[in-house]
Amino acid sequence: MTEQIDRLRNSLLSIAERGFPPDKFLGKPEAMVKELDKVRASFNSSTNSAPPQDRILHAVASFVQSRDLQDLNQVRLISWGLSLPHAQNKPLMELVEPFAVFLDSIRSFVSNNTLPMKTWRGLLVSYFSYSGQDTADEVGKDNWKALRSFLKSTFPSLLERRNVKPAWMIKLDEHLNLLEDNPCERYAASALQGDTVPAVEFQKILAIPQTSWVINELVRAQVKLACALEESSYKQSLPHLAKTLETAPLYKNMGLMQLLNRYSHCTDTSENLDLSRLAVEHWGNPKLPGNTKWGHVSHEIKAMVLKWLIGRDLETFFDLMTSDNRADQDQRRLKFWRRYLASIQDAYFALGHKAWYSQNEDYVELRRRNEGRITRLIHPDQVNNAFLMLVGEYVIVEFGAKGNACYCFDRDNLPFKLDVRQFAGDVTGLKSKTRGYRFHLSHIDRGSGDWEETFEERLSELGIKPDQPRSISARRPQSRHKKPTDPAPDSHPDSYHEPILPSGSPVIRFNIDELKDFVGRFGLKVMDLRSRGGNLWVKPDCDMLSVQNQLRRWNFERRVGKGWWLR
Repeated sequence: MTEQIDRLRNSLLSIAERGFPPDKFLGKPEAMVKELDKVRASFNSSTNSAPPQDRILHAVASFVQSRDLQDLNQVRLISWGLSLPHAQNKPLMELVEPFAVFLDSIRSFVSNNTLPMKTWRGLLVSYFSYSGQDTADEVGKDNWKALRSFLKSTFPSLLERRNVKPAWMIKLDEHLNLLEDNPCERYAASALQGDTVPAVEFQKILAIPQTSWVINELVRAQVKLACALEESSYKQSLPHLAKTLETAPLYKNMGLMQLLNRYSHCTDTSENLDLSRLAVEHWGNPKLPGNTKWGHVSHEIKAMVLKWLIGRDLETFFDLMTSDNRADQDQRRLKFWRRYLASIQDAYFALGHKAWYSQNEDYVELRRRNEGRITRLIHPDQVNNAFLMLVGEYVIVEFGAKGNACYCFDRDNLPFKLDVRQFAGDVTGLKSKTRGYRFHLSHIDRGSGDWEETFEERLSELGIKPDQPRSISARRPQSRHKKPTDPAPDSHPDSYHEPILPSGSPVIRFNIDELKDFVGRFGLKVMDLRSRGGNLWVKPDCDMLSVQNQLRRWNFERRVGKGWWLR
C-alpha cells in the first residue's frame, strides 16, 4: 500500500505540473498530497501499534493455563506479549513447555502460509522488548535465541509475499544484522565517532523501546571496538563511552570492567578523569572497606584506581587546601609525595573550620567525594588542614599551613584513632610524640641538601621506597635552572620538536601530540624558543586545576600571569 500511495502522489504532482499552468490548478493538489501523507502515516502506525495490554495478558494467561490456542486472534495477541510478565509470574519467554508449544504452533501457520503479518510483527516486538542475552534466566535466553532464529528464517518469505510493505518491514530488510549474532557491530565505528543517526532511525521506525537489549548491544559493540584500538585512539573514545554507558544499565557493570581492564594495559595509566568519575559514581569509593562492588575487577585494577584517587587527594590538598597554595614549598611537597603513590594505601582529610563549612564548589566537591574519609581538625589556626596518608605500616601526617612539620607514626599504635569525628592538631593528637611516634621532619633546606633528600632517607629506613628516583630537576627549581625566556612576538607555536634539556638533566618523555592536543582544548598554545637559547612554553597562564596538574606532571613550571615553561 505504501508503494501505491507513493506512485499516486507522484502521478498527481506530475499531472498537475504538465497539464495546468501554476495559476490554473484544478482542485487542490497540495491538499491531496498532504492527505496522502496522512494515509501513509496512518498505515505505518497501524502496523506498528500493539493491541491493548489487558487483552494481551488475558490471552497469555489463558494459554499458559490450558496449553491450547483457541484461534488466530489469540495467537496474534500472545505474539505481542511474549516478554510481558503475566499476573505475578514469569513472562511466557521464560517458560519451557508453553513457549515450545506456542512456537511450534506458529511454525505450522508459516508452513501453511497463513501467518498474518500483524502476528509476525508482534513476535518481532517481543524479540526486541525482552532483555536478550543480558537476562539472568537461562530458559529465557534460550527461548529468545530460538525466536531470533525463527524470525531470521521466516522474514524473507514474509517480505516476498507482501505486495504492500510497511515502513518497519522495509527498514528491517535494511538492517537484517539485528537478527544475527553481534547485531550492532555494524554501527560501532560510526557511533564511536558520535554518529548515531542510523541507530536512532531504525530504533524509531522499528519502535524499539529504550529498555531494549538493542540499546545495550549498541554500547557493547562500541566498547568492544574501542578496547581493540591502539592506546591513543582508545583513550580518545573514553569521554564518549563514559557518557554512553549511562544509557545501558544492564551492560554498565560489564562495560566498566572491560574499559578498566583495557586501561590497566596502557603504557600510561595515570588518571583518566572520565573513567575515574564513572567508576566511582557507579561502584562507590574503593577506599571504603565495606564496599564490595569493586570485587568486579582484579586487585591490580582496584589499586590503579585507588592510586588515581589518592593522587587527586594529594593535588587537592596541596593545590586547594593549603593556606599558602601558590608557594613553591607546596608544589615541592606535592611533587615529592606523588613519587610514593604506589605505597599510599589510603588517605584521610582533616578539615579546619574554613574548609569544613565553606560552600565554595571546590570544597563542597571535596567533602562529597571523600565521604567516609573526612573529619574535622581542631586547631587554633582555622585555615589549617591536615592530610593523613596510610603508607605500609605507618601513618604520615602533613599539614597545610606553612611552618608545620610532617609527622610519622606506627599504624598499629597510633596516639589517635582514625575513625573519630575530629582530630586535635596539636601535641595531644596529630603532633603527639608519645605512643607510636617515629619522627617529625621540617620542610627546610639545609646547607648539605634539600629537605626532600632528608625525607627520602628517613622513609627508606622504614622500608618505604619511591615509585621512581628523584630527578635533579626536582630540587630547588628556581635556583638550579636557567631563567625562562619570554617568547618573542614572531614565535611560531607550531615549530614544535622533541624536548631538548640542559646537559646533565634526565630525559623527560611525554607524547608531543598529546601535549599539543591537551593544551589546545583549553585555548592554550605551545611556543618553542629553544633554538634561540630560550625555553619551551605553554601560554597564556591558566588557573584551571586540571591544566596545572597535568603540566606539572610533564615537568612544566608556572610563571604566574605569563604561562608555563619546560624545565
